[in-house]
Amino acid sequence: MSQALSLFILYFTFLAWLSPLSETDLNPIQDKTVTIGLLVSHKSQNEIIHAAELAIETKNLKGGFNGHPFKLVVRSTEGPWGAGSKESVSLVYEDDVRAFVGSLDGRNGHLAEQVAAKSHLAYLETRTSEPTLSQAYVPWFLRIVPNDNQQAQAILDLIGEKGRGKTALLLSEDYDAKYAAKALTKYSAQTNGISPLIIAVNPNESSTKSAVDQLKKAGSDHLIIPYYSDTALGLVADLREKLPHLKVYGTLAFSMGINSRSDLKNLEGMILLQAFKGADDQSPIHPGKLASSYTFDGVTLILNAILKVGLDRESISDFLAGGDHPNGKTGPFRFDDMGNRTGNIRFVQILNGEVVSLMECQ
Repeated sequence: MSQALSLFILYFTFLAWLSPLSETDLNPIQDKTVTIGLLVSHKSQNEIIHAAELAIETKNLKGGFNGHPFKLVVRSTEGPWGAGSKESVSLVYEDDVRAFVGSLDGRNGHLAEQVAAKSHLAYLETRTSEPTLSQAYVPWFLRIVPNDNQQAQAILDLIGEKGRGKTALLLSEDYDAKYAAKALTKYSAQTNGISPLIIAVNPNESSTKSAVDQLKKAGSDHLIIPYYSDTALGLVADLREKLPHLKVYGTLAFSMGINSRSDLKNLEGMILLQAFKGADDQSPIHPGKLASSYTFDGVTLILNAILKVGLDRESISDFLAGGDHPNGKTGPFRFDDMGNRTGNIRFVQILNGEVVSLMECQ
């Protein structure tokens, strides 16, 4: 039996054994702290972890929960398939978290969601936009980033306002990127009556010549990049020189891959999907700080829920899912029945090496 199959059987056997937590399973306050979980894809995601810690510290400086401090437990899904399940279970049954936040890819997001469904603990995802997570209709799952369908509609509506023209789409073998490409292709066919030109890129190929040649030959007016890689970043720089008329768009996944210390001049002219429309004076966020901003907002939402309704897990989930919440770094919060965040999506453009608000797209 293969290792992957063994892990598969072990995982689902373990899930079958799990049962929803009873109120006695969750001690009123263990060790006089209120514990919140954070699942990350890699232990090296320091900015994500620091953002979560800052959210915790901010509430603790104001007295925590009835004088009891909040505590953050961080677990990583690094490792073989199934690690996302194991670490999610550990958060719930070893660390006794009251809710948990994820900064995950789509595959591990599904594993974490199944644990949330079994334990009835709120799971708030701040990174993956893979749409089928919401389609499982798990009432304890919420996502504060726009999903692929929302992003596809927003970007292609924006292209429509710019006169449409020929659209191309960069394609990668990455799991999440495939879902994003699927959504973009589907919405393009619905709105334009034609699918975009698909340009497949080998992640191990550093040369951008083939992609540039295909775009030039097709006479493309717009290019959408639904993922981040060094090759994609190099392509943007090459296109600025070789096809200056081409308008280039990046999804949230592209923005989140940018390092906070990156020189944005390499992205000159690029239009990036960023966050949700908030107050009129909401400042654009540096693309490299988007992931940490969403994480800060996610942890803060959970802490606000606990401060409002207490430690009961059902009450926390109900509070998060229902009604409006104050603006965060990434805009206001309201969720639909599937756990998707709703609202107007905000775009920015890189001009003269600076992040400038472009417009809000319905």
